[in-house]
Amino acid sequence: MSTIIALLAIAITLVIYLLKYQQSYWQRRGVPHDSPSFPLGTLKEWRRTKSLCEIFAPIYKQFKGTGPFCGIYFLINPAVFVLDLELVKKILIKDFNNFQDRGVFHNEIEDPLTGNLFQLDGPQWNVLRKKLSPHLPLGK
Repeated sequence: MSTIIALLAIAITLVIYLLKYQQSYWQRRGVPHDSPSFPLGTLKEWRRTKSLCEIFAPIYKQFKGTGPFCGIYFLINPAVFVLDLELVKKILIKDFNNFQDRGVFHNEIEDPLTGNLFQLDGPQWNVLRKKLSPHLPLGK
């Protein structure tokens, strides 16, 4: 019985250590960021009292001018919050082949409106982007 309790304590300690290590990603790299909360990271008030816009607006105001981007935590995963408009253009237009997978929900079968350029990933996004490129002023 004591062996099981000891193994359980070791497993819990290891999980806590790994979570703390994961949530120190931006600190270890010297990137400006807010301290995350477990388990929602930077989105601690999301769906309770605030929308995503109400969460991201203060982050943008706080870190604007500190660099081209800052670090946030989407749940327990680190993510980049791009602050510089020129970097946004470079990512979304010029370097689009390197940034295809953005992790945004889409299910074209049950919700056809999610099959748009902002929500698709990978090859589906690439095909749609190539179809729309001649018609949109994205490359200018």
